[in-house]
Amino acid sequence: MKKSFIIATSGALGALALVSQLVMAAPITTTNIDVMQPAAKATKTPKAPKNSSASSASASTASTASTGSAIDSNPAPKTAKETFTVQGRVMAPKAGSFSLETSKYSGANAVQITYDSKTEVLAGDPKGVTNLSKLAEGDRVLVLLASNLVEGQPNTAKSISVLTKDAFANVNIPPKESRLTSFSGKIDQINANGFTIAGRSKKTQRSVTVGKSAQLIMGAQTGTLSSLKAGDRVTVYGTGTAPNYDAAIVIDDASIQSNRITGELAAVNGTKVVVFTRKGQEITVDASKAISLLLRTPTKLSEFDAGWPVSIIALKSGDTYTAQLINETELSNSKTLPKPVATATPKA
Repeated sequence: MKKSFIIATSGALGALALVSQLVMAAPITTTNIDVMQPAAKATKTPKAPKNSSASSASASTASTASTGSAIDSNPAPKTAKETFTVQGRVMAPKAGSFSLETSKYSGANAVQITYDSKTEVLAGDPKGVTNLSKLAEGDRVLVLLASNLVEGQPNTAKSISVLTKDAFANVNIPPKESRLTSFSGKIDQINANGFTIAGRSKKTQRSVTVGKSAQLIMGAQTGTLSSLKAGDRVTVYGTGTAPNYDAAIVIDDASIQSNRITGELAAVNGTKVVVFTRKGQEITVDASKAISLLLRTPTKLSEFDAGWPVSIIALKSGDTYTAQLINETELSNSKTLPKPVATATPKA
């Protein structure tokens, strides 16, 4: 290894003594030392003649080349990393374009959206606008971009879903007692009735019972208890208290990675949903047999609303996607929940 040092002493004798000590401590070859060369004398730059615009321009160019500190009056547009979907409020709508205010981009920094006759329009709100010419200030939309978002530049919309006015405004919040407990871990042992998940100690070990009604999701198939083995990493949704739980859903984490779709719901049409993915895809999924989870509570798909972030585990056959599990992710990961919608009490 190349070693470098600088000797700083008050005199030549002190320097010789220090070098002698270093040599005695460890033999040094000539390759171990960076020899410090005497500094070259600075040369004066001749002054440019007064009133010489050519000389000033030349000096300015030379200075810029040597320092690289010239200010670019037209900096390159900034591309947002893997941002193909944006959701927010429409501002200043006009034929073929509008500004979109989001939680990240607002005011002068709002996202500039353009669209044309090729732009697909989805009815995220079945009772809402389906014609982009009727977009109004304040309308909430979800936009799938034709390419990665570029800040400060027009972005072409591939598809636009016109949503309800407020996300989660009409959601029915499941009571806490109905929510499933969820946890993940590696299977330690398999037994006749389920399995145990290893903890850091025996006190933190969990025992999971897998009954006949439990659903096991294992990538390309619906599995059984015999499909699992020690060492498999699983996610469990169930009921109970530590350390004993009854599983409602068991997901084999490793086998479903290639079957996971993450993005935002663009439309919910009966038993089918349309998802705008974060990588720029528009995917239609058959959800007729899917388990739907809202705040870790099994619910009906009709409770879901366009604009919600979701994680979907789906089987793919050709161009057809069939969902096994649809899990809403924003409320589940949020500490602040919207207030339940008040219902009018009928008059006596």
